[in-house]
Amino acid sequence: MKKLWAEIYQRNRVLAITGWLHVGLLAILLCIAPFDSRSVMGLNPWIKPLKFAASIALYLWPLFF
Repeated sequence: MKKLWAEIYQRNRVLAITGWLHVGLLAILLCIAPFDSRSVMGLNPWIKPLKFAASIALYLWPLFF
């Protein structure tokens, strides 16, 4: 696994770091969401940013291969 991450950083450092930043953003948003009691059409308003952070991270990393 360590070899895989080293290969990813070697191929394109900017995309690798951006992917990790979005994973960090996802973790932060997961911590914030339970404390917000608002609702927009029956859903927590943090759901959409959560989905964007996850989808961008999952989109960036396969671009290396």
